Formats: sequence, C-alpha cells, structure tokens
Amino acid sequence: MYTKEDICAVVISFNADKKLLKNVASLLKQVTYVVIIDNKSTSEQSVKILREIEQSGVNVLYDKENLGIATQLNKGLKLCLEFGCSLMLSMDQDTILFDNCVKEMLKVMNENVNIVSVGPNRKQMNESGNNYRIVNYLITSGNLTQVKCANECGGYFDDLFIDLIDIDFSLTLRRQGYQLAMVNNAFMSHKVGEYESSKILGHTLNYLTHSAKRFYYIYRNNIIVFRKFFCFCPIYCLKMEVFQIKEFIKFLLIEKNKKKKLSMIRHGIKDGIGYKFEISK
Repeated sequence: MYTKEDICAVVISFNADKKLLKNVASLLKQVTYVVIIDNKSTSEQSVKILREIEQSGVNVLYDKENLGIATQLNKGLKLCLEFGCSLMLSMDQDTILFDNCVKEMLKVMNENVNIVSVGPNRKQMNESGNNYRIVNYLITSGNLTQVKCANECGGYFDDLFIDLIDIDFSLTLRRQGYQLAMVNNAFMSHKVGEYESSKILGHTLNYLTHSAKRFYYIYRNNIIVFRKFFCFCPIYCLKMEVFQIKEFIKFLLIEKNKKKKLSMIRHGIKDGIGYKFEISK
C-alpha cells in the first residue's frame, strides 16, 4: 500500500518565475520529498527564487549545463532510490496540483496492481463511472510512476532532450504490459506553452507557438517515436502523424516568422529520418 511517504516529487526547472513557489507549496502539502533539478538557469530572478526555495529546506540541484528534461528525470529516478522512495512524481515548474490530487492518484494505484503510472485530469471535471480511465499516454507533469517499473523499462529516452518524452516513456511502459491511467478526481493547473494570435479572413485565431529550436525537437522526435513504436501500436502512431500534419498545415497558415522555424522543421524531419540526435547545421 503506497502512501505519501513513498513519493519523491522531482521538479525540472529552467528560468522559472514566481509560479515555482506555488508549485513547491502545493507539493509540500501532498508528498514527503521534493527535489528541484535546475537546468542551468540564466535568469537572475530564477536563481534568486531557487535560493529562496532552498533556504526553506527543499533540495535544489544546480546543473552546470542544460541537459534537457529526459536526462534530469533519469537523475530523479536515481534520487528516488537514494531516498528510499518507490514512487516518483515528475513535475514541470509551472504546474500546480490541486488539493488531494496525490491522494486520489494513490487511491487508484493502490486499488489496481496493473496500473503503474497515473496522472491528473487537466479538464477539471469529474466524469461519471470509474474514478479513472486507461489511457495511451500521460504527460510528464503530474505523472506519478512506480520507480521500479520505470527503471526496468530503461527510464526516459535521454536523446529526445525535451519533446515527446512523455509519449515515448508511456509507450515504453505499455509495451512491457503495464497500464496507465488518468485519474478523474485528481486535478492540476498546467501551462502548455506560449500563445499568439493571428488574423485569418477577418477572424482572430489564438494558437500555440514555439521557438525555432523547439520546432526542431518536435518534428525530429515525432518521427523517431513513430519509428520506435509503429510495430507495437500502429494505429496510435498513425493518429499521431495525422495530428502532426494538421499542426503543420496550421503552422503554414497562421504562424509568424516562418522562415527560421521552417528551416529548423526541415532539419528536424531530416534528422528524424536519419535517426540522428545532434542538431543539423
């Protein structure tokens, strides 16, 4: 029977703002151990916030370089073993857990031996029926996972660096026969990214945008994950590609400053096909 004493929350930070303070406060109410792994923040404000959190007794690890999310999550798995924690709660820096979020996730995991990884409901609505639903994948933030199962599956795919790490990790667990669940009564506030607006035929459309380098990782990793798991779950992988094609069409129609971003997308597709993990020049 898992309890909050079995959980180590691992927060990956980079140039975080004051929302990280609320993040940590929400975690300290619900888990026993909290660790922040910082990916070499360059913002003075961020470093100041980290020092403030550190003085409150929370462990903060300062890395000398930005190694990406996957590598730091693998460090988190090792820290869980050092602390004697059998569960890791992976967190983004700007995610806030609602009250009783962890309690509800633990309840589902304790009642279902085949479910080794659970996540909160971002829709903030309680669906009728079961307290959970089996899903294909869970996003990294708010993901509560059995450390033993994660390590047995090889942990997180370091070379992906940032994007699609959650899908790769989830599909790896599923390929080993484990189940993942979204917990309907567990809620969190999670920021997806930066939004911009554009006018099309007189209508204002809001859309999610990224940096040129981020687009590289999205398109490269999409192809790599597709190749890695197509034989295991072809229908899901094809749906993933259809979604990406739709996103690309939307990009062409409404994205601003396309030139550099298109160049990075082209490099990402090229490296994905070549299964290359160093950014093309």
